[in-house]
Amino acid sequence: MSVRSADPERHDVPAATGSAGDTLHLVRVRGEGPPLLFLHGSTVPASVAFATRLDGASMLDLAAAAGFDAWCLDFRGFGRSYRPPRDGGPVTFTKDATEDVRRAIDHLRRVTGAARVHLVGWSWGATVAGRYAVENAADLDRLVLVAPQWLRDTPSPLLRDPSVLDEAYRVVRPDALVERWTATLPPPTRAALIADGWVETFRAALADPASGAHESPNGSLVEIARNWSSGIPVWDPARLTTPVTVVVGDADVETPPRTVRGLLAALAGHPDMRYVEVAGATHFLPVEPARRVLLAAVVDRLR
Repeated sequence: MSVRSADPERHDVPAATGSAGDTLHLVRVRGEGPPLLFLHGSTVPASVAFATRLDGASMLDLAAAAGFDAWCLDFRGFGRSYRPPRDGGPVTFTKDATEDVRRAIDHLRRVTGAARVHLVGWSWGATVAGRYAVENAADLDRLVLVAPQWLRDTPSPLLRDPSVLDEAYRVVRPDALVERWTATLPPPTRAALIADGWVETFRAALADPASGAHESPNGSLVEIARNWSSGIPVWDPARLTTPVTVVVGDADVETPPRTVRGLLAALAGHPDMRYVEVAGATHFLPVEPARRVLLAAVVDRLR
């Protein structure tokens, strides 16, 4: 179903390098409300995940229609943002992405005049969002962690090729990524999304040369091996003070509910934490029909 919204705006913000041409890319769909910033995971840039119109509307469109000034950010090395050098090993770790969020939020506050921002992080983006919230609580109003990483005892599909732990970037093949997603969907949902053209629209967005989705940095994958698979969290939820909602699909096999419960245990002392489990949704919840359930949880939390 189509949602009427403003045309997307593209903003390129100077990166921390200070070098001419090194910019961070944001997409904005204006809405009549507070600013809301979406952060992506380890593979799909935000400008694809949140700005691609699936069934006539992107996640940014839906958020704007729900009353938010909706934004998303491509971290350095992803999508339409600048590429760090590829000759020194893996690039774009959580600490780097956290600095990118700082620059993006400074831009949002200048443009919108808002004192605080709502932050939504997906997968690795939830790690970045959590770390940012711990370090910069005064910048944020509410926090939503979608399919968040936590300590894992199962292999990650992103580490099947060990060379990713040595290389700056890895090639992202749209067909393989789409199969990684759709193979975990409940069969009726998979059949419907294929028949409706939803899957092909997402595949085409990934394959568009202008999207920059053909490669992704490997810094967050090093953290999966070095931290998340080794019992060493990248951020400390016990230090979080921002009101937080944790959302995960019950069909997520990459950050399944049983893994996310470890994060919930780490948040047990938080005074304002909520948990939402979405029926039939996978790790790719933001690009599935169930994203409307996600948005409803966001709206309920952020109002």
